[in-house]
Amino acid sequence: MRHEAIMSVHPEVVTVNGDGWDKIQAWDSNGADVVINQAAVEEELKRRQDAYDNDHARKRKEEYP
Repeated sequence: MRHEAIMSVHPEVVTVNGDGWDKIQAWDSNGADVVINQAAVEEELKRRQDAYDNDHARKRKEEYP
């Protein structure tokens, strides 16, 4: 989910490699490194996680009235 959040915050990114913040690398379509705004990506991750959690809880509630 982190890679998707990075690409959402930085639309110029076409490739992301790495798992942890210390190993993440991102490149644009020209192969140039893109500096990642970690705070903005963390905020996007939280937004996505909250949306997933709320959707999942809603679906489970519908399954078990």
